[in-house]
Amino acid sequence: PNPTDGLLNVLSSEPLTEASLILLNSSGQLVHKQDLDGRSAQVNFRNCSPGLYQLQIKRGGTTVFTGRVVFN
Repeated sequence: PNPTDGLLNVLSSEPLTEASLILLNSSGQLVHKQDLDGRSAQVNFRNCSPGLYQLQIKRGGTTVFTGRVVFN
């Protein structure tokens, strides 16, 4: 769910092979990076401070998804 308390489920209709999930804070600083493989992943962001974050999924250097996540 969005907002989240720190656990985020990522689901894709296509396999996310050789892809990375990147989380940036409101200043654009990298706070988390995780390699993805498959159609789903669970990401634990409970160590992040509350606020608005940008989530990106990149494959081969190309951003294939961008979204926002609110952490309570």
